[in-house]
Amino acid sequence: MRHRFRLGLLAAILAAWFAVPSLADLQYFHRAQTEQEKALEQILKRQGMEPDRASESHLLGEPDPKGNFDWTTILTPKLIAAIQEAERKQVGNGCGGKRSGPEGICGFDFDPVTCSQADPSYYVFRTILNLRDKAVIAYAFPSTNFLPNQSETAAVYTLVKRRGGWRIDGIACPGGPKFNWRD
Repeated sequence: MRHRFRLGLLAAILAAWFAVPSLADLQYFHRAQTEQEKALEQILKRQGMEPDRASESHLLGEPDPKGNFDWTTILTPKLIAAIQEAERKQVGNGCGGKRSGPEGICGFDFDPVTCSQADPSYYVFRTILNLRDKAVIAYAFPSTNFLPNQSETAAVYTLVKRRGGWRIDGIACPGGPKFNWRD
């Protein structure tokens, strides 16, 4: 009996230690500080600097006539496939398989990488999990009152270290879709 109690207590402590908080529990956002947060900031800035949305259409499965942006430099192949599959389902379910038509854009009406329609001038972050080759990080737009710890989460990312650099492997948009995300 005593042995079971100790095992149960140990299991509860470990579960609490490794638990990932819900999106509502995230707080204390700050400018990028860790290697992983700085890598995510660079990824988001690079992705947001694309001069046109042809590259985003390429991410969603359409040909990129310019061929000037390689998504595999910032996203894993599994994440790219998950985003494309979610877009195909949305377009197929409500638009007869076409991304645009007389009604405008059908499918995602937001950037699936940032979970938003805007590109802020800077981001704030909160690391949830930080391992040698994996991290889970939330990002937010700075709040209008410029208090980073009062910002609302815009997305949560799983980053993995591949080929010497960090890549996004999973995205969870609060109140929206999740791409290659493991709860």
